[in-house]
Amino acid sequence: AMERVPHQTLFVKNGCFIPLPCIEDNDMNKFVSIEVINVPSHTRGSVVYALRNRVAPDIALTLSESTEAMGPLQCHLFTGDAIFSGGGGVPFESDLERASDNFIKNPKNLQSKNGSSKIRPGAGALAMERCFAEVLARANGPWSSETARKSIYSMIYPGHEYTTDLIMRQFDQKNIPGDLRWVHLPPSTFFEAASHYYVSAHRRALAQKTKLLTIPLPLQKEQIFNPTFRSLKRRGEQLINALLLWYEFGARSLIPDLTETKSGDKTFSARNFVQKQSHMKSLEEQSVFTTIFSNDLEVILQEMRSRKLSPSLAADRLESLRVRLNERAIGRRPIPNTLPNHKNVYLGVLALI
Repeated sequence: AMERVPHQTLFVKNGCFIPLPCIEDNDMNKFVSIEVINVPSHTRGSVVYALRNRVAPDIALTLSESTEAMGPLQCHLFTGDAIFSGGGGVPFESDLERASDNFIKNPKNLQSKNGSSKIRPGAGALAMERCFAEVLARANGPWSSETARKSIYSMIYPGHEYTTDLIMRQFDQKNIPGDLRWVHLPPSTFFEAASHYYVSAHRRALAQKTKLLTIPLPLQKEQIFNPTFRSLKRRGEQLINALLLWYEFGARSLIPDLTETKSGDKTFSARNFVQKQSHMKSLEEQSVFTTIFSNDLEVILQEMRSRKLSPSLAADRLESLRVRLNERAIGRRPIPNTLPNHKNVYLGVLALI
């Protein structure tokens, strides 16, 4: 750890597994493991503890023996002040990203800061995103190959209950970057955030000694209404689009077709990166309400009244209405005859490089 905490008996570092109590035949190390994930930004020594129902790799048991006994992988992430439900901690001790952050070359910036520190509190707009990406990439631990195509149950346990305030802050669009505002997101994301705020606000408004927590929360749902996770997703989509452009106009003749498998199924597409639902369902994970487009519902109702739609087909149509909310309702409106095609975009990037 970066900090020297008084009376500390166990020093941990990134990637290590904490030894658990063992009393005679009762050895916790044979059932669970706790991994340390380093996320320096809020503070230099910030860490996330990942508790999993798997034996640590340095234990004598083989991975196959442990996985058969433990069942599907479960991961419980104790995120402290790094990740909250609906946001993240302030990067008080983040990396230096701009020349103005260097106190040696800009001593005037030290007037309101600690002169003995070279780390500028609040610096680093991308610092927390790196921490979120680290937690997301390492949530499965060394068993990522085992769980690549299986259901994974991951929960986050923040150090503070700031959910209501952080979600409410998202509805003030002045606090959100322009490319992540609601008009650029699918409606389902907005209603998921509204649903989460509805639950959180009512639980925290209960009388004293009867208030309810909104945490822990499934990591899969947190990726929807947490703006930092949404920003990471957007960066990933931009990267995939850039790779597709590079492949289509620069490497198609050199690399086999990546967009089709032997069976002809499309696999290399952003639309195929759909998260599988967890095998463990509860009321906590369900949406409070379901929102659909009224016109779509009216069409189905008219066809049912005229007996043009069978009950089973009507049920399938109703179930599919929620998928429409994943499509952006408002897109960019370019000036006529000024929108470049993707080939010109690719050539423009090459010219910029």
